[in-house]
Amino acid sequence: MAFDGNLDKVTIKGSQIGDKHIKLLANCWMVDNTAPTTLDLSRNTLSERACDQLSRVMKVVESLSLSHCQSIGTLGVYSLLLGNESLTKTSPSSLSSLNLSATGIGDIACGPLYKMLKSSCYTTKELILNDNNISNRGLAILLTGLGSNKHLQRLSLKKNNITNKGWSHVLPLVCNDSSINETFESNHTIQMVEGPSKTFWKNNLGKKIQLLLGVNCKAAEEAQHHQIGTGEKGAAAEKIIRYHLQDLYNRDIKHLVKRGGSQSKPVFLDCSDDHIFPYVLGWLGKQVNERYTAMVLTSFTHIVKHKCNVFELKRSNPLYKKKRNTSKIYTTGRFQPKRPKKKRRKM
Repeated sequence: MAFDGNLDKVTIKGSQIGDKHIKLLANCWMVDNTAPTTLDLSRNTLSERACDQLSRVMKVVESLSLSHCQSIGTLGVYSLLLGNESLTKTSPSSLSSLNLSATGIGDIACGPLYKMLKSSCYTTKELILNDNNISNRGLAILLTGLGSNKHLQRLSLKKNNITNKGWSHVLPLVCNDSSINETFESNHTIQMVEGPSKTFWKNNLGKKIQLLLGVNCKAAEEAQHHQIGTGEKGAAAEKIIRYHLQDLYNRDIKHLVKRGGSQSKPVFLDCSDDHIFPYVLGWLGKQVNERYTAMVLTSFTHIVKHKCNVFELKRSNPLYKKKRNTSKIYTTGRFQPKRPKKKRRKM
């Protein structure tokens, strides 16, 4: 009777329950969708068959932990998330947290996880995959799935086979600064990435990733405090201001100076973009608040400093133009008028 719709949380850890026990529980929970919202089955002898049974109640369970169930593997992950895909299509899953630490999964298992991250049926906010055999290839698959994901906030991949080169791909995920549109389309939801070593977080790349994750986190907290959406627009705005509208003048100078060598990234503002300046200035004006005031003012300053036609005085062309005096102009910049030649006196 205890499992007949009266429990919100069930924890059965290290109790040596097997697949047949999960089948009995799933049969009870399938009646009127009475499964508990929190289910912890860590450190048990479960396999992919148990995952197939659990997939029947995935639309009700909000937090599921199968940590240290070594026999689950790739087939178990597939059965759990995609085994009863028709159920999630008719009614989206409520799964918010999924813990698959030490379940014997590798890069192949990142395939169904990728589909989960891409699917609109799942709104998972926390994905824990510690102590597995995931390499740089598997991480790349997960990051690709996160490109359009608007829900996941925490990704934990501690004690996997991921190198610093693999972790470096987190940067274009959270802020692709190749263009303003790419920055706007970056992931502004992910707030925590766990797994890189301490030395990685101390180098410049790691510090930049931490800064961008902090931007996402602060924007989400501000949105929740003021109850203004999800905070994605705020994070996107700060990244655009920080990496596209600040330091325009200096970046342009560097680009001109380094023509012969490695060129720095050119600014997006040039003479052909004059028509968008009013929109840029109007958009910046909307971003003025307690957090962005200093950044916005700095952006205004650099836009004014930048060599653009908007801030140049246009001179009207007169109908009559005087002929230019073709006198010598010395290298010092001084103007030397012509002097009439003296006539020699005849002796």
